[in-house]
Amino acid sequence: MQRTRVGIAIVVCRDWCLVGKRPSDSPLPGKDEFPGGKCDVDETPCSAAVRECLEETGLIVVPERHLTTTTHDYPHAQTELHFWQCRPTDDMVFSPTQTPAGCGADDDCATGPGSLAGPGSLAGP
Repeated sequence: MQRTRVGIAIVVCRDWCLVGKRPSDSPLPGKDEFPGGKCDVDETPCSAAVRECLEETGLIVVPERHLTTTTHDYPHAQTELHFWQCRPTDDMVFSPTQTPAGCGADDDCATGPGSLAGPGSLAGP
């Protein structure tokens, strides 16, 4: 089986890191995750991380540096995970109470406190 390349955005701003929750109808439901997804044909993992962050959260981010690449075999897929540290653009608001774009009250995505991980925490309170 061929490995699926995935770009992942680790969005950091003022000692906070953006963390979401996987939807209930997806593999690994309810697990914490960073914005990211599969690379499109001829797309770099860095570009995929930036694109997926915009699609999943509404945040426009700038990649700052490649953190690491690792492989992982899930029950449903074999992946090659490319982690990119990113920052929101200067005009973006980034706070623990921000609701990601496209998330309503009935959606399975992280909203409110806990959707951002602060210093010393994995996924907030």
